[in-house]
Amino acid sequence: KHSYINKYNHEMCLLDKLWYYTNEGKNYNNSILYLQIAEYALKTEISFTEEIRNSRSINFVQMTLRFTKELADIRTHIWRNLGILRKSAEYYSIINDILLDIHFNGLDKEDFKNYLQLDFNNIYEYVIDKNTPDFFDAKIIEKYKELAEQIDIKPDYRYMVSERNPEFRIYRMLTREHLNGRTIEEDERLRKESILKEIGTYELKDFQKLFCSCKFLEKTVDNRDQWFLNAGLDCVFEIIEGDTELYLKVLKEYFDANAPFRLNGYRQIRYLLDHIGYDSTCCFVKDSMFDKKAVWMSLIWESVSEGKIDEKIVNDYKTFVLNNLANDNPIIPTVQVVARYGERDRELKAEVIKAVVSNSKLSVSFLGHVYDDNEVNEIINFFRSDIDALVSIYISAIKSSCHIDYDGKLFTKIFDQQPTIWNEYVDWVKSKDNMHRDGNEYKIFELIWEDDKWQEYVEYAFKVLIDDNKIFGIKKTAGLLFAKTTNAIILERKKYWLFEKLRENSLEVEKCKKLMAIVVNILPDLELEYILEFLKVNKNLEDFKEIPLFPGSYSYSGSEIPLIMKKIDFLKLLKDNLKGIDYIDHRKYIEEYRRDLEKYKEKVELREYLENADYA
Repeated sequence: KHSYINKYNHEMCLLDKLWYYTNEGKNYNNSILYLQIAEYALKTEISFTEEIRNSRSINFVQMTLRFTKELADIRTHIWRNLGILRKSAEYYSIINDILLDIHFNGLDKEDFKNYLQLDFNNIYEYVIDKNTPDFFDAKIIEKYKELAEQIDIKPDYRYMVSERNPEFRIYRMLTREHLNGRTIEEDERLRKESILKEIGTYELKDFQKLFCSCKFLEKTVDNRDQWFLNAGLDCVFEIIEGDTELYLKVLKEYFDANAPFRLNGYRQIRYLLDHIGYDSTCCFVKDSMFDKKAVWMSLIWESVSEGKIDEKIVNDYKTFVLNNLANDNPIIPTVQVVARYGERDRELKAEVIKAVVSNSKLSVSFLGHVYDDNEVNEIINFFRSDIDALVSIYISAIKSSCHIDYDGKLFTKIFDQQPTIWNEYVDWVKSKDNMHRDGNEYKIFELIWEDDKWQEYVEYAFKVLIDDNKIFGIKKTAGLLFAKTTNAIILERKKYWLFEKLRENSLEVEKCKKLMAIVVNILPDLELEYILEFLKVNKNLEDFKEIPLFPGSYSYSGSEIPLIMKKIDFLKLLKDNLKGIDYIDHRKYIEEYRRDLEKYKEKVELREYLENADYA
């Protein structure tokens, strides 16, 4: 106990001394240092790793800090100081992040309760403005209210402070977190009930205040919260759909507030089309002044039903698109939308294709993410007379986004009509920094092996991705081209190609080293057969010593011994398969290699024994 008190006094002394050197925030560097240390000191659970003496192992340590008077004093001092720093704009956001990221991890209910009540008392007293709370004051108090309710603490009047901030009341109304055990449908029903209860008595001026708060929230909250707020705002418009006159007035107020957040838009535009018609909808949006007007105008032509598209609507859309293409940041709809009008007006179609080809940044939004067969067929049909343009747009799109054509369906269709896309695709893969990060490339490379001309395409990919690389850099690219597969036909083709390539280059040891590295790293089941094939066509011992018999790098968990034994067993098997006087020196080399591994195994056994003994 005496030691604990001394440690507590030491920590208090250090924190107080550091606080003194912050000069209550005037010294920026020391203040930032204090905030970082304070954030760590407020944790209730500390995790760290420690090395074990004389061992390559580590321990993962998790330590819970039980509630004590000494820790309570430290936390009280910290909260008072954070309250002082928070009054400065330089530290305001940092301290809000600390406040909103506090978690009482690893505690039993009693300690949780003590920590929470202590912190809340200090935050209420020293940190927030309890008389005129701002949005973050309210959000912080609401967080502690939720935590209190989780452990059956009945919140007192102080927890109601959040009700005094109008932006937070709107925020809470529009957002509703999903709770475990509740269906999505139940979440949506509760959200609508909550919003209906709030806006049921709204007049137009109340909607104006709502959108004003939304403008504030749009600039204030993170992306995750914005998604919930978007959905909540959509609910507001859905609830008032029964009153067209009110709906139009509210939507006008929304536009006048510069259309905060990213509403679904489609629902609102379809409502207008159904209730006031096409011409009035165009006038309604066009006559409003807000930044996203062009986006909302484009939704009109996306939402017009197929049966109602006439010559006037086509011409209106053509005028809109051609004018829009002249802008620095044009809005390009998907292929499917342009196709509806482009099939009726060839000039429109040609101009859009020309614009997308010349501006690679437009390619992703134009193609969309391409998930289902219908989308693929529509794209192919749209470009049926200009497949070269589609190749150019496709390559631009995959360079810009990793989410395009995930299953390779569009690539397959393009490849059927324009096989030269393969060379462009391989060249792009070669240039990537994040080689095969997303899995798209694996699927497309496997598709190539199914084509009748697979040898031609594999040859090009091998030359670009592997022949031009150093041996230590080919594992990732080889993993794309020769990945393991359960498809018997593809596996046989991969095996055939690798063996033929080995025979062709049997006397060029550098090329053989690359081929052997592919097999031992990617297709180890072929390893023995492949080495024996090499020795059939090249009996030179020095060349044999150059080729890798095992992967250059490996990992393991627990003991390394099983990996070493696997190598030893393989060498025995390889030696037993080499017969005749041509391989006397080869067998001797393999035996020496095996003995070296046996000696290494003994060292590892001793090392692992000592490590385990030390740990015990």
